Amino acid sequence: MEHIAASDILRRLEFDNPWWVFRSGTRVRFRHPPQRGFARDFAVRALDAALDVPLIAAGPPGAGKTIVLRQTLAAVVRAGVSPMRIAYLSLGAPVFSGEDLAALADRVLDRFAYGRDEKVFLFLDDLDYVADGIGQLAALQSRLPNVRLIAGLSSGAPRLTPGRAEIANDGGAGAVEVRILPPLSFAEFMGFRRTDAGGVLPEAGSSLPLDAAGIAALNAEFARYVAFGGFPSGIAAKREDESPPALVRDALLHDVLHRDLAAFAGVIEPRELGRLFAVLARNTGGEAAIEDLAKATGVAKNTLRKYLDFLEGAFLIRRVPRLNRDGRPFQRQVLFKVYLTSPTLYTALFGPVAPDDPDYGRLVETAVAAQCFATGLADRLAYASWKGGMVDLVLLDEPDGRPEQLFQFDWSGAVAASDNGPDTMVNFAVRTNPDARMTLLTRGRGGPARRGGLDLNLVPAALYAYWLGTRKG
Repeated sequence: MEHIAASDILRRLEFDNPWWVFRSGTRVRFRHPPQRGFARDFAVRALDAALDVPLIAAGPPGAGKTIVLRQTLAAVVRAGVSPMRIAYLSLGAPVFSGEDLAALADRVLDRFAYGRDEKVFLFLDDLDYVADGIGQLAALQSRLPNVRLIAGLSSGAPRLTPGRAEIANDGGAGAVEVRILPPLSFAEFMGFRRTDAGGVLPEAGSSLPLDAAGIAALNAEFARYVAFGGFPSGIAAKREDESPPALVRDALLHDVLHRDLAAFAGVIEPRELGRLFAVLARNTGGEAAIEDLAKATGVAKNTLRKYLDFLEGAFLIRRVPRLNRDGRPFQRQVLFKVYLTSPTLYTALFGPVAPDDPDYGRLVETAVAAQCFATGLADRLAYASWKGGMVDLVLLDEPDGRPEQLFQFDWSGAVAASDNGPDTMVNFAVRTNPDARMTLLTRGRGGPARRGGLDLNLVPAALYAYWLGTRKG
């Protein structure tokens, strides 16, 4: 039986990098799929001369990391770097499975007889397929300090956070810089569809004419976003009753939950993981407890915690901590909220939900929370609950951790129509921070209000989701 030879690996490298065999003067052309703002910023950072650590684009499968890497590669070429000094490696290719990153880097350098101190750009897609990929990446940077290492990653354990991270590896200490590519925000979705939903999308904070036709148009776009718009493959969806995009419905869920990433994370029973994810998705935006999840899934508590860490590390869910009625975190977090990182994942599992369905309100809440995940606010999110009361979302200030903004969701209109109204949120503000901004997120009502001596605002949830998606941090 013949083994995989060095010539086989080189042939695959040349297949992934067709520009290597171009003649002098050949013009390198790239396709131009829609570019997210993330890609522009990522390319600028990749070309920054001050960058001295590997740069990683991390995010859920289907968010467009491969597109970002290829668009960054194109930007490097446009910046004047010779294509012979650029290599793209799709590490998911089985031919690479027996090679570590150092060996693959050496093969690229040897292909052009480059020394180990040469400046070369290495794009390493699907870093998940490499054992201890982040550690190997950091070690490789220490070994080849002049090589610019740019990688794509779909899962990190523990959960990756944006910024510079120090990494311990067999070769000593190292570091990487992580940029999180989230699912599409509602603002990005609207931008790609090139629609302003009837002209009801002014800048946040400006005056807003809330006519019924405009809000209806905006809510129709929001329904498309909730059902299909969290990932680039869903941008073209035209009708609310279309089947979910195949990439989200099939490839994403199959690869993440049942095969590739789950296996790499040491998940012994992918069916248990899939059952847990389905239960969490069904209850997105709701309170959860390990005890209840164990009963609902039949999975042992210790295993549950491991699965939760994996799902969060794979950017599929986000856990939000609980506050007491005085706005303080509990020392022991028995209860927590779980959100899907995109409401489109709910569609992938269960099919689309109509805006008049009783469950749709939780998807609206999930969609608004997803905008926070997409704009750097995730680590400041919490919620408050106590016997007889709950504030759906709380945005904490920095660095004190006091409640800065409070949100109550009222898609059905039940809160605004009740005699008590948003008293739970108002009373929480009185106890914790009377200056906190309070927002009641509705289906169509908007305008200022006053309750219990404090000011609050009613804002259509779709509009607020759009505004959140336009901000950074």
